[in-house]
Amino acid sequence: MHAMERQRGRIPVAGFTLVELMIVVLVLGILAAIVIPQFTDHTSDARLATVDHDLVEIRQAIELYYQQHGAYPGEVDAASGAVPASNPETAFVSQLTRFTNRNGVVSPSRTTEFRYGPYLRTESLPVNPFVGDNTLTADVGAANLSVDLYDGTSAWKFAVPTGRFIANSAPEHSER
Repeated sequence: MHAMERQRGRIPVAGFTLVELMIVVLVLGILAAIVIPQFTDHTSDARLATVDHDLVEIRQAIELYYQQHGAYPGEVDAASGAVPASNPETAFVSQLTRFTNRNGVVSPSRTTEFRYGPYLRTESLPVNPFVGDNTLTADVGAANLSVDLYDGTSAWKFAVPTGRFIANSAPEHSER
């Protein structure tokens, strides 16, 4: 008898039924299916905008370097000015991020001799958001780099003889 009285006098506890919870989960799943592809598109658009901006900035730096030196960065050795550069990738980055003299030799500080540059505000190339790094492949023998040469070995590619600079992330992202 006491058990029945306790059940009758019990205050009902508010809560969700299993059906109500399943409906909420279903609605959240539908919303996620609609929102996630749009978010992915915006992420891809942001990556493309970043690559476009970086390409413009680096290509302008390359052209300014060429106008002031008569050669593209990476063509001469950054330490000695010897042609060809022993490590064109390192020379390219050094010559764009540090002070240089007329012959392309780099210095960490500006002097009357080292009065050119730096052409980029950072100490390295920007990270390619499609690849996740900032490595460079400098091709000293290429007449012209093309999107067909995408090889996934670096974030950026540079043809030293022609000054052509591309993103080495995927064919649809590199020729921007």
